[in-house]
Amino acid sequence: MLEDILASSCTQIEIELAISRSFGSTDKFAILTLPHNNLSKKKRFRAQVGEVVSAAARKGVLTYFVAEIRRIKLGEVTFRNIADVVAVAGSPVFVSGKPGFEFQGAANRLGIVNFDDLLRRLAEIKEATCRFTLPKGEHRCSIGSGILVAEDLVLTNCHVLETGIGLDFSGKRTLPPSGLACEFDYSSSGTPTVVTPLAATGDWVIALSPKAPDERAADPSSTKDLDYALVRLAAHPTLVNGQKRCFEKPANIDPFQAGVPILVVHYPGQERLSASFGKTIQNKGPHTRVRYDADTEAGTSGSGVYRLPECSLISLHQGANRSEGYNQGIPIQSILQDSLQRGKQ
Repeated sequence: MLEDILASSCTQIEIELAISRSFGSTDKFAILTLPHNNLSKKKRFRAQVGEVVSAAARKGVLTYFVAEIRRIKLGEVTFRNIADVVAVAGSPVFVSGKPGFEFQGAANRLGIVNFDDLLRRLAEIKEATCRFTLPKGEHRCSIGSGILVAEDLVLTNCHVLETGIGLDFSGKRTLPPSGLACEFDYSSSGTPTVVTPLAATGDWVIALSPKAPDERAADPSSTKDLDYALVRLAAHPTLVNGQKRCFEKPANIDPFQAGVPILVVHYPGQERLSASFGKTIQNKGPHTRVRYDADTEAGTSGSGVYRLPECSLISLHQGANRSEGYNQGIPIQSILQDSLQRGKQ
């Protein structure tokens, strides 16, 4: 049921915002849900959401209400290279063992996932994706993206922090620079952003690996210099409603298979949260970097690359080779192994 999905995945603030954008000006959450105020707290919200859904259906605005919920939960998404991801015209079909067209056939390797599970997974990724920012007048200027990988730990590229700190950044500074923070929820949904500073302690850098000297070469081969930084926040960046924020876990999946559809969730330039689609590209050199064709821009560095359709985190986006026409990232398993090794030193 729709109300069950909304009650389990949305907050009251998000429901109220969707009502304000899709219902009439006199329709308010408190008025629409008044009959259920006497219920216990556990049952009340589910009943209130059900009342809102029923009211939306009666007023003929259910489609608009659901669309606003989608925008609030997922933000504005930039769909790029989507045609390459969903194109199946040239894909062979082998349902009965014979190539050719078949009704009810499977024509590519995208797979099938539960739609509600997919929406929840995208919402989790949205919660975990942040941008590193510095104050600029009354606003904040983005220098790169990051991924929340534990309650108070964020993963990004080492070169992203070099942008805000200096090329001599080695992770050995006593304190992070004043004003450098991670900003979450900067999307078109209209909900307030959450800005969390880095921990003002000497151990704010948990693990670090610089970028390789040959990183701009056609086939960078370094397995030692992985261009990542794992840093600690001053506190867990809770959601606006006070609930804990989701964080990402690395997937133990081979990221080097060519032609696999991927999703990059990032903050390109000074834009709001965006998503780009593409596929992995054959890497003829050493398997030390993941290559793909999803559109990225300055500011995308430090963002997560997810394998579809499960949306499994496989890589940390690093940069692009425009002359060769590909983007590349660091395998997430390589980063995990390196950070664990550095922790033992």
